[in-house]
Amino acid sequence: MHRNPISEESLTDENAVLEGLMRKEKYISSYFLYDREGSRLFQRIMKMPEYYLYEAEFEILSEKGDEIRQALPFYKKPYKVIELGAGDGSKTVELLRHLMKNESFKGYLPIDISSEATQELSIRLAKEIPHLEVNPIHGNYDEELARLIPPDESVLLLFLGSNIGNFTSGRMRKLMKGFGKDLKSGDAILIGFDLKKHPRLIQKAYDDVQGITRAFNLNLLARFNREFGADFQSDQFDFYSTYDPVSGEVRSYLVSLINQEVHFLSAGRKVTFEKNELIHTETPKKFDVEEIEKLFLDSGFFDLQIWKDHNDYYADVLAVRR
Repeated sequence: MHRNPISEESLTDENAVLEGLMRKEKYISSYFLYDREGSRLFQRIMKMPEYYLYEAEFEILSEKGDEIRQALPFYKKPYKVIELGAGDGSKTVELLRHLMKNESFKGYLPIDISSEATQELSIRLAKEIPHLEVNPIHGNYDEELARLIPPDESVLLLFLGSNIGNFTSGRMRKLMKGFGKDLKSGDAILIGFDLKKHPRLIQKAYDDVQGITRAFNLNLLARFNREFGADFQSDQFDFYSTYDPVSGEVRSYLVSLINQEVHFLSAGRKVTFEKNELIHTETPKKFDVEEIEKLFLDSGFFDLQIWKDHNDYYADVLAVRR
């Protein structure tokens, strides 16, 4: 899973949840996974030995940060860094340390749906990189990005953590084309991609023996009970995850263990579940290099440069807006 701060639904819209649960193939947007408890559980997931993504990208940004800095197309022109879905910024800090070696780097704008996350990140950066100008933005960057691109300064747009893989293929292409539309000619973008690898490595990362990923998904039900007055019984659901190495998709589900009805009291509606019926919660995608190149080129970017961790598990890709 990945932190996914772009939503196709409104966070406060109970109808969006009910609409997904009323479908023949039930689903809940992965956007809803990240309430306070969900974010806490995700932090635990990132520390699991099976969850290779965090360490792989941390390695790239810390060890290859100077190479990335030197590859930026700005030369001595001033530029700002805008990060989408910044979260706690623990990996980004490593890259920012390298970027600070150039006087042309003029500031950092982290965007996240969690005001708590951006506040904590600002406090951390004030201590660790005190001369860096930080202007956090609390909001959904699907709406904010276009107005945040400065017309008279170059921009490096960051989209790390393999967030790009958390969208359907159509939504992913639309998002990339949107980046190409919003950025100016000569601006740059750095995106993190989880690469295809041995299927068992991926399976273990998304279905850990400690059960943290299971708790992360089941927390959805507790959230809906709290926020929407639902009466889910969490012990009547289980978690299941599977990986297709051909498509590169991990598919995660909640499974109803019995025939049951769940009531959303505030909306006055109920949802019926059959025994073994599935609720689809997320579909993180893994990529090969050919897919990555096509995604960039079709979206108006060129001059791709790729950095991988030493295991070839993960890639950060830099490209320039044509």
